Amino acid sequence: MTNRQSKPGRWRAIAYLLWCAIAGYWQLVPHPLQPPQATTTATVTRVVSGQTIEVSLDNPLDNPLDEQIETIRLSGIDAPDLRQSPWGLASQQALATQIEGQKIELEWEQVDESGQPDRDRFGRLHASVWFEGELMQAELLRSGWGLVQDTGRESLHVSSLRAAEAEARSLDRGIWSAASALRQHPAEFRSEL
Repeated sequence: MTNRQSKPGRWRAIAYLLWCAIAGYWQLVPHPLQPPQATTTATVTRVVSGQTIEVSLDNPLDNPLDEQIETIRLSGIDAPDLRQSPWGLASQQALATQIEGQKIELEWEQVDESGQPDRDRFGRLHASVWFEGELMQAELLRSGWGLVQDTGRESLHVSSLRAAEAEARSLDRGIWSAASALRQHPAEFRSEL
């Protein structure tokens, strides 16, 4: 009699473990990224932080005859502030190692009626940053040096960004490391300054 009562419980446990394995696998499997839409090419002149870069646009927005340096905010992510030691500097260095001095493609997050990219209150342009076919925001999140930014509206490639963050969390990378986890969200940290 006890064998019959334990079999349904055993099957439930097996089904639950199978479901957990499939859900965990789904989080770790790279999801295909949509190729960038219309892009602008640029050269990275400086990595300011894990979420901000300065670039020299190949086709300047205002005056096509002049070289134009623009500040770009990587859309959809929030990286530790440089004053959040050691995570901010590690995030900046992780991004700089990959793209500083490199030719990249910028996929504008917000454009106005004329098709020109919109600026935020700091004068930055928001864009998805592509280097050699890879979305840099996803790479930064996958290595554990950023978080998906919750702005209340969906940004480009948000599902890929969430999958990359989930991978870093599950593998204890960067700010998710149990030994030295980031204790305060970057937005909260900046709001207290």
